[in-house]
Amino acid sequence: MIHSDLRPENYLVHATGESSLDLWLCDFGGSRCDELGFNVYHLPDEPFFDPRIPWESIPVTDIFSLGSIIYTTLTGYWLYREGLPPVTIEDKSAYKTHVNEMFTAGIFLDVSILRGRKVTKGC
Repeated sequence: MIHSDLRPENYLVHATGESSLDLWLCDFGGSRCDELGFNVYHLPDEPFFDPRIPWESIPVTDIFSLGSIIYTTLTGYWLYREGLPPVTIEDKSAYKTHVNEMFTAGIFLDVSILRGRKVTKGC
């Protein structure tokens, strides 16, 4: 199964005790499952999709998204943006254009100081 829409909004934190938290993945509406013949041809939004890969739901789609999510989670920032994701239509459009330009050029953010740098960089 390929989720095809990995982004921070699709992760839920669930408290299972006072000192124990679980991370749940939700929103499988855009997923692909070849075994069940299910594919709605959904792709993640920027910055959770790499425009250099094929425009289809394949395993590398989720792997790249995971790297972006790890970066966002560890830093508190969306890629190539200081702070929260864009809100207005104009800001969203400009942000998507910028992210796609950076990824297409192979320019990625420095993750050398992050705790999960090896996993993030590997994604």
